[in-house]
Amino acid sequence: MTLRDVIRQLQDTTAFASERERCVALHNFVRDKIAFGFTVGFEGRSPDQTLAARRGHCNAQAVLFRALLAAVDIPARLRFVQIAKETLFGAVPPPVYFCLPTTLFHAVT
Repeated sequence: MTLRDVIRQLQDTTAFASERERCVALHNFVRDKIAFGFTVGFEGRSPDQTLAARRGHCNAQAVLFRALLAAVDIPARLRFVQIAKETLFGAVPPPVYFCLPTTLFHAVT
């Protein structure tokens, strides 16, 4: 599946007329179809690789979302915020959780 495939699929199944509708549909696609998780290549994953794996951590998901928005002419940027380690409790395996620093950066679009 490519970025264009995702957009075509959403155009066929959801309201996609306004900029807001496109943004919400693309956000929900990433939220619902791309599982949170770490992958080989970690920071070096392309949006197409994230789509193919159907998995990515916050940075991979944010990069994919930004690419989808750009494909439908909605300007977007990545930002990074600092979050407490506790935010990820239960979202990552315990061995990973216990190796994390007390604060870390989180990617948002």
